[in-house]
Amino acid sequence: MEKSLNPKVFPHAKRISLVGFSAGGQVVERYAWASSVTKSDADSEVETIRYIVSDPSSHLYLSAERPAPGCIPLYDSGYSTSTDHTYCSIFSSSSRVVPNIDTCSDYDTWKYGLTTFEDTTTYSYFASFAQDDTGDLVESQTKKLRSKDVRFLFGSEDTCNCNSAGYSNPTTDTCYPTDSDGNALSCSPNTIDSNGCCDTYPGSTSNELSTSCGSELQGYNRLQRGLVYMSYLKWLWASHDYSPSYSIIDGLAHDAETMYRSDILGTWSFSDDDDQEEIEVKEDVILVSLNGAAKPNARGSASTTTVQSEQHPSSVSASAAMGPDNIPAWFLLLSVMAGVAIAAYLRLAVKDGNNVASHVPEKVRLIGAI
Repeated sequence: MEKSLNPKVFPHAKRISLVGFSAGGQVVERYAWASSVTKSDADSEVETIRYIVSDPSSHLYLSAERPAPGCIPLYDSGYSTSTDHTYCSIFSSSSRVVPNIDTCSDYDTWKYGLTTFEDTTTYSYFASFAQDDTGDLVESQTKKLRSKDVRFLFGSEDTCNCNSAGYSNPTTDTCYPTDSDGNALSCSPNTIDSNGCCDTYPGSTSNELSTSCGSELQGYNRLQRGLVYMSYLKWLWASHDYSPSYSIIDGLAHDAETMYRSDILGTWSFSDDDDQEEIEVKEDVILVSLNGAAKPNARGSASTTTVQSEQHPSSVSASAAMGPDNIPAWFLLLSVMAGVAIAAYLRLAVKDGNNVASHVPEKVRLIGAI
């Protein structure tokens, strides 16, 4: 990120957009909290640093409280038709309110929370947080997050769960997809339903929704976890009149291709006007795209589309394996990837494991994709 803000490296960059889907969304969400870099940290022309998180399997809670059971039923609770779509207002760290919280010893350990930062030998970038006995550094990072431009995207049909005991899946083609001959697809692992249950389709036929106790205290499907987290952020920062920025894409399951093609994602990545119908790229944009559940990879991967402005041809590309419960060395990954690209348009499709551009403005030249 520091390199991206260096005007000698990218002198014309106006915007940095970090976009993550699925496990990539988990990376971007955690990085948004942990990064101390702001647009004012360098003598650059960057005016906007935006983090876009789409359909992650879990979220980073900023305090020890978790939603009450009534907020996270064992079925697709959908979303409210009210303006803000959120519905949970009870969060607590007491086992009297959240019965399973005492039996999940690591529910507030990173990556689910901020109480404990483990394995600082492997992940040395956690050392400063782990050694923060006063909690001042963690509190400072959390305060900074409130002023950062972090946005969330959720699919209205990303509601399947094939491995949490007692969960009742909606009987839809999303959770029970079939092939062209009408035969049920085989997705695994599947411990609760013998009828071909899939919880990461069409992104993958490997069921990747996290069912750890830390994840299940947040909810039982990706949409539910996401909307409850939006409620949580409003609850946590109610005294600051905070309202998270998010959108729900109607009819979308765990589908990176459709997510990346969506108008809202393109607009958020390259414009400050959420209502404009046509996106015109008028400035150089550094784009980092991470995809966590792309066909045909079972475990997911970080995908980088490398694009560049005709006027500024230097670029770097990188990729790394990444699973939803195992995000290895992601600070290092992000620091490499943040210098990847200049001036792009996000209309990307994930196809056969690669990102391809369905539309790129004339001023931008696509030079490669991983």
